[in-house]
Amino acid sequence: MNAIAPGTEVVGIILAAGMGSRMRSRKPKPLHRAAGKELIRYPVDLLIGLGVRQIVVVTSPDNRAAIADVVGDEVLCAVQPAPRGTGDAVAHGLEAVPDLPSTVMVLNADTPLVRESSLRQMMADHAGVAERRMTILSAPGAFAPDLGRIRRRQADDAHSPGPVAAIIEARDLDHIDDGPVEVNTGVYCFDAKWLASNIRKVPEAPSGECYLTALVAMAVSQGEIVSAAPVALPDEAMGVNDRIQLAAVENVLRDRINLHWMAEGVTIVDVATTYIDADVAIGPDTVILPNTM
Repeated sequence: MNAIAPGTEVVGIILAAGMGSRMRSRKPKPLHRAAGKELIRYPVDLLIGLGVRQIVVVTSPDNRAAIADVVGDEVLCAVQPAPRGTGDAVAHGLEAVPDLPSTVMVLNADTPLVRESSLRQMMADHAGVAERRMTILSAPGAFAPDLGRIRRRQADDAHSPGPVAAIIEARDLDHIDDGPVEVNTGVYCFDAKWLASNIRKVPEAPSGECYLTALVAMAVSQGEIVSAAPVALPDEAMGVNDRIQLAAVENVLRDRINLHWMAEGVTIVDVATTYIDADVAIGPDTVILPNTM
C-alpha cells in the first residue's frame, strides 16, 4: 500500500555525512552491516517502500563514491563539504532538489530499527494538519542517554501530551535521567517551503555546528505548530555510533527477522542459534535446524 496521500509529493533526505570516528574503522559507518545489510540501505529501502520517488543521501566528500556504489542509481548523492552539523547537511540535501515538493522527510543513515509502520503514521499525522511545519518521530519510554530529549509545554487537556517546545541535545542536559524519557529518533517531516526558508537561519552551536533540532525552537518562536508522532516500540530509537551499539541493533534485527519468518510458516527449531540475513527469502514449510546461518 502506498503510504503517501494523493496529491502529496515527498523528498527523502538521508544524513550519512557523519565521521563515524567511534566505529574505529577505515570503512564509512553507513557501510557497516547489520543482519547482512549495509546500514545505509535500511532508510533507503524504507523510503522506497513508502513510495518516495526522490531520495537524496548526504555524504562527506571522502565517502561519496563508496556510498553511491551501494545505494545505486535510484538515489541522488549530495555532498556536505565540511562536518558542520545536521542542519547544514540538510541544507546541502535541499540544494540537490531544484523543484521542492510539499513535504521533506529526513532520516539518519545509522538508525536501522525504524519501522515502516511508524513512518507511515508520522506522515499521516503530519499531513493531517495543514498548517503543521514540523513533525518529529519520537520514542516515549526509551532508555537512551545519548539521544536528545523532547520538551513539551503544558497541555490544555491534562490527559494529552502538550505541544513540543524544544529538543534538548544530550550533551546540553544538566543531568541524565535515570528512567525512561521521550527522545528524538532523528526522523522528521517538514513543510518543504518552511524548511527551505529557515534552514540557513539555524544558529551555530558553540561547537560551530548547526543542529537540525534547533528548528523546533525556531518554529515555536514563530508561532508555528510542531508535533511528535510516537514510534510503536522504543527500540526503534536505537542508533549506531560504535560497534557495541551495532551488535545491540543487530540482535534486535535478528529477533525481528526470525519472528517474521515463523509468522510466514517457517519452522525455526532453535531461534537462539539461527541467523537469517535481512535480504533472505524463505518459502513456507521450510524447516531451519539449529546452528544455521
